[in-house]
Amino acid sequence: MRGTILDKETREPIPYANISIENTAIGTTSDMKGNFHFKEASIDEILVISSVGFEIKYFTLCDTIVEILLQPKTYEIGFVTINPIKNPKKIWVNEIPNRNCSNYLVCSGYPWMSARYFEYRIEYQVCPIIKEIKILTHSEISGSKFNIRIISANENGEPSEDIVGENLIAETKKGKHIITVNIEDLNFRFPKNGFYVAVEWLIINDNKFNFIYTMKGEKEKRNELRYDPKFAAFPKKGTIMTWSYSGGKWKQSSFQDYSKNGEYLDLAIELVLTE
Repeated sequence: MRGTILDKETREPIPYANISIENTAIGTTSDMKGNFHFKEASIDEILVISSVGFEIKYFTLCDTIVEILLQPKTYEIGFVTINPIKNPKKIWVNEIPNRNCSNYLVCSGYPWMSARYFEYRIEYQVCPIIKEIKILTHSEISGSKFNIRIISANENGEPSEDIVGENLIAETKKGKHIITVNIEDLNFRFPKNGFYVAVEWLIINDNKFNFIYTMKGEKEKRNELRYDPKFAAFPKKGTIMTWSYSGGKWKQSSFQDYSKNGEYLDLAIELVLTE
């Protein structure tokens, strides 16, 4: 099954749309021309299409080439107008301790997302503007790309809807690096009910590589198709802050009970706040 994702109002192609079969780990990403295709999909299965700046779309699969039109979304967000301050104060939230992380979230070919919740604290009043987002990545190739999505928290504290109506595409270097994305131009104020920063894998050729490895007790090497980058996650105790998205749903179960010590994997995302 092949198709194209288009803006319903302008008929322009929509790149980097997250396309998955509902309630499964099967999915893909639209390319720069909005095109996508599935090999595993069956007729009458439901596609869930999520793309920044558009309403979520549910579409029943068929055996023809299709056009899927997404409705642009209107955003009401806490952006503010600010005047530059010389030597502004800064607050670092969830600082990344180091680059020597041994746990990484990987993508084996389905377009999932992982998100970390950031809870509002009263001390953030003096530095309410999010200036930078820092993410610890590990990439086998140079130039792998990923999307950053800023997502609201609903009344139950669960991931809800995109707050920022545009893709924040970041690019990595080969190896382990802390990637810094400056969003100061958005003038985005820390919401009182908190928010999520999500990293979204892109199933595109630029990110594809063959991962060759050997399982314990086996002699023959295995060859697995993966998509970079990998995202670091440190073991941590306390309230679980990390969520994952696939098949059209958010969940926490894959990060619970990480070890016998009651730890979970906390996604290595750091915020820099300013006045």
